[in-house]
Order: sequence, then structure tokens, then C-alpha cells
Amino acid sequence: MKKAVVLVVILLSMCVQAQTLTVGLFQDPPSLDPAFATATSEYNVLYQMFNTLLTFDEEGNFAPELATEWMISDDGLTYTLTLRDDVTFHDGTPFNADAVKYSLERNMGMEDGAFAEQLSVIDEITVIDDTTVEIVIAQPQGSFLTFLADVSSMPVSPTAAEAGLEAFESNPVGTGAFQFVSRTLQDNITLARNEDYWGGAPAIEEVVIRPFPDGSVRYANLLSGAVDVIYPIEPRDYVEAEDNADVETILQPTNGWRILVLDTTEPPFDNPDFRRALAATINRQAISQVVFNGLEPPATGPMPATSPYYTEPTNLQGLDVDLAQELSGDSTFALTTIARSPEDQLTQLIQAMASQGGVELSIEPVEVGEYLRRNTSGEYDATTMQWSGQADPDGNITSFFITDGFWNWSGYSNPEVDALLTQAQIETDVATRRDLYAQALEIINEDIPVIWLTNQVRLVATSPQVDGLFLLPNTGIMELENATISE
Repeated sequence: MKKAVVLVVILLSMCVQAQTLTVGLFQDPPSLDPAFATATSEYNVLYQMFNTLLTFDEEGNFAPELATEWMISDDGLTYTLTLRDDVTFHDGTPFNADAVKYSLERNMGMEDGAFAEQLSVIDEITVIDDTTVEIVIAQPQGSFLTFLADVSSMPVSPTAAEAGLEAFESNPVGTGAFQFVSRTLQDNITLARNEDYWGGAPAIEEVVIRPFPDGSVRYANLLSGAVDVIYPIEPRDYVEAEDNADVETILQPTNGWRILVLDTTEPPFDNPDFRRALAATINRQAISQVVFNGLEPPATGPMPATSPYYTEPTNLQGLDVDLAQELSGDSTFALTTIARSPEDQLTQLIQAMASQGGVELSIEPVEVGEYLRRNTSGEYDATTMQWSGQADPDGNITSFFITDGFWNWSGYSNPEVDALLTQAQIETDVATRRDLYAQALEIINEDIPVIWLTNQVRLVATSPQVDGLFLLPNTGIMELENATISE
């Protein structure tokens, strides 16, 4: 009889452990197709459903994911990947070298995709056998391994993808620890654990991701127990949460940044004097302290001070209200931003700073889909931008400033900068690349297509019962496969 009672207790305990983890995210992700992922909110969902070919360990070193080994030829042009042989897509489609080739070529061929530019260096992809794929690139590229550890490398089920873009968006299929169940726009995304996950079935049975654009509402839901994780917690709430025994906090520096992007192709920012006038009104230290409670340091460029590629710029426009008043003229502009925190507080502070320098602006907060549409089509004067960062510096600067780059929302074009960034891509020596980026940054800071604000840190809060949540180095993107909830 006692054995029977013990058995019942064990079974009940097992049932309790199979719980739902609810995440309060800062916005509803625009897309769930890796080929079109441009937002941090998307990444935080995609990393639960899909795997990358490589990943990063806790120290930021490259580590195996779907590829267990990788070899690079002496000339730096051929990458040979050995793949896992125990992986299946959520719909039962086998994962193999053909699926890797299909997925990379799908991303390369998407005209409006997020990674066609990044992967354009690939010349040829050859399937050697089911577990071996060979990738040949056009020229050596110091950042290519980073691409293989990024969203751009996430294999999708060829079976599901061949059903069409709309069908795949409504039912994305990967190899990750959790699989898609359902989505109600602006309400929730529900995922179920992958019982056949190659890394072992997660302890969490179900993940529910809910959007809360208002940071105070996110935090209130965590305190009430309605959600188990909030991503991110606002800086003002983080300070309070550190002293709250009912909340666990995580602070992780990243390679990300926040900037103002100026449309240099149209008035008023086609005028270099007006760009300099606005830049001269920005007090980065005040933004760091007032908006981010000092948690995000002032930015002086695309790399944080902790990066081996960081250099201190010599010509960054500093605060100079008299200069701003001298150069501003009668121009005014509209500042586009996402309708959420901390963008609301950030843009209001920028508005007040600009006004002191004689620069008048209106703030236009819009939902994230409209924000992306405006910015990619050039329908703005200036816009806020936040980048989660990549491990390699190329991913934090080149596409934003090279002529016609995917992320070059400012329309900036300078042949000298193009040449320096292109040369830095093919170099592998850290000191050489650092010098090339420093030269490019000096020119960029003189031209002012963007205004640097802060270097991002990732602030996350959970209930004390949550354990095993992992934030990827460099970006702070969340992975939940090893997360647990205790009683």
C-alpha cells in the first residue's frame, strides 16, 4: 500500500513539473518566418522554434548546434559542416544537408528578405551526403561564422516552406525545442514542447508569449503572477525589482545600440548643417541617466567599450547648444518611433533637448508594423532605431552605412566608407579590422547620418520559481529550452 502511495505522489509531482511558462514580451512580433526577421521580438520567439547551425557558449565562443563540427579551408573560402543525424523537423520532415541547402538558398533568394544581402557572399552550396554540407564563399570574410550562428542560418522545413509564404507564416516549422501551436495577433503566441527534440524534451510543457508594449503593465503582470518572465523589464522598474524578494533580475551587456537615423536624402536632413545642429543638442549622458537609470552607457559608435574592435572617436559631435542655435535655421521635422516604452520617454527627452537648441520636432509613435513599413520605404524625416547586436563587428556597422545596405535607412552613401567597410569584411586580423572600422567611423561621424545614443543592455525579470533561462551572449536573445518552473 505504501508503494502505491509513493507511486501516486511521484506521478503527481511529474504532472506539476509539466507547466506553462508565460512570457510578457515588449511587442507582438511582426513575423514568425526567419527569412523576414528584423525585430528583437521576432528573434525571441524564433529561437524557441528553430535552431541555428552554430551557436555561442556562455563565454561567447562558437559552439555546436545543428552542426557538430566545422572546418574552414586554408584559403578561407570553403566551410564544411558536419550535421547532426538525430534531428527531425516538427512536421516529421528529415533534417539533413538538403534542408540546410534549401533554407540558405531560400534566404538568399528572398528579394525582400532580411538576409539576402548578408548571405550574398555565398557562391555555392554543395550537399556531400546527408550529414555533410559544403559552403563556398566568394571571398574570405571574418564574419561568416557569425552568420552561421545567426537567424539567417535557421533551417526551415522544406515541406512546410514549399506550401507558400502565407502558409508558412501561419504555421512555422523548425527543429527547435518548442513547436508552433497557435497565434492570436496582439494577444498570444502559444508553443508546445517538442517531445522528440534532439537535445532532450524541455521540462516546460507549454510556452505562451503575450505582448505588453507598456513596460509598467509588463511589470505589474509579473508581480501579480500573470506572467513568469518579462522581456525586457524597464530600467525604472529594474532598480525597484533588485530589492524585491519576489523578483529575479538579469542584466546582460550586449553589442547592441540605440540611435537616431536621419533621412539624408530629403529635407531637412539632406542639409549637413541641420544634421549637426540636431546632434549638438543631444546629451548622451543625460539620456543614459534619465531614461535608462545609468544602466545603458552613452554610445560613441557601433561597438561597446568592451569590444576588441572599439576605438574612441576623436570627432563625435558633442553637446553644443550655441552651435545648434547657430545652425538650426527654421527647419522642423517629425520623429517616428514605436509606440511603447522606453521609446516614449526617450523621444520626449530628445524633443526637449532639441528645443533648447532651437530645433523643433514632433513625435509620431506608431505600432511596430507601421514603423518598419515607414522606415524601409523611406517615409520619415528621422526615426529611432535599436539594434540587438551581433558577435562580429561587421554585423553592427556595415549594413547600416554601406551604400544601399539593407539596414541603411538613412540613405547614406560615401565611397570612402564603402571601401573601408568592404575591406574590413575580408580581413581576419583583429587589429587591422579595428583600424579600418575606426577610419570609417571618423568619416561617418563627420557626415552624421545617425546620432549615437546608448549601448544596449538586456534587462530581464522573472519570478523566483523560474530557472535555466539563457540569454545569448552579444545579443541577449532568450532561449527557453532548459528553463524550469519550481513550486
